[in-house]
Amino acid sequence: MIPYPGIEVVERLAQTLHDGARSGLLDRSTLPDALPYGIALRVQLALLRRWQESGERLGGWKVGMTSGKARDKFGPNVRPFGFILKSRIFRSGASIRFGDVPNAAIEPELAFLIARPLRGGSVSEDDARNAIAGVAPAFEIQQRRIPIAENQSLWLADDLGQWGITVGTTRPWSGTAAATMASLSRDDELVTAVGPGHDIDEPILSIRNLCRALHEYGLGLDAGQYVMTGSFSYNRVEFPSRWEASFSSAGRVAMHFADTPVQRGDP
Repeated sequence: MIPYPGIEVVERLAQTLHDGARSGLLDRSTLPDALPYGIALRVQLALLRRWQESGERLGGWKVGMTSGKARDKFGPNVRPFGFILKSRIFRSGASIRFGDVPNAAIEPELAFLIARPLRGGSVSEDDARNAIAGVAPAFEIQQRRIPIAENQSLWLADDLGQWGITVGTTRPWSGTAAATMASLSRDDELVTAVGPGHDIDEPILSIRNLCRALHEYGLGLDAGQYVMTGSFSYNRVEFPSRWEASFSSAGRVAMHFADTPVQRGDP
């Protein structure tokens, strides 16, 4: 185990995670047994910098540990963040080659589009509500590079397993997550249906908390970014398949894990 997570260690871990994400071959023999929470986030941000240095752009953020059994997994009211790469944001109807995302999972979520910059350590829920353009039905595409059950802190450092998102049409947000009904189908067969009363943090609160957390690292939310605020279910993608989710408060979104090259979805 690495004895002390100094700057050099943070940078080395970020490089290892970046190499693994690009190649699909992660060398776990060089990874530590555990990291302090704050250090894991610093590794994640160093990983983001590696992506940006390679030509990627930041497309948004996700708020983790907001629903179900995952809540408070890092401690009471602790909600870690993860980043979303702009090139990995797809439109509803997109097709992604099944083999391009090994160990994939899909989560139906609500995605909030930021209309104006939101920054600061004292952002209020009203500030967060006034900063959004609206909500879109969405999928988060997860990749189990480091399963959380194996190493919770390294999973956080490795961007909470984030791979990409698929989003539908943005519409005004006037509801609540608690009142939202969500259903998920695979190849036109119902997989799960949840709500109302799903155990999930309210999105506006999540956006406020995200902004406050990012502020500690000199960051904030920018116009045009999406914020993913929590999963309604977790589902492994084990074979080529078409998925569709429907939300009572946001509409429908669809995507396909196929045997064909990537198609980015509806314009």
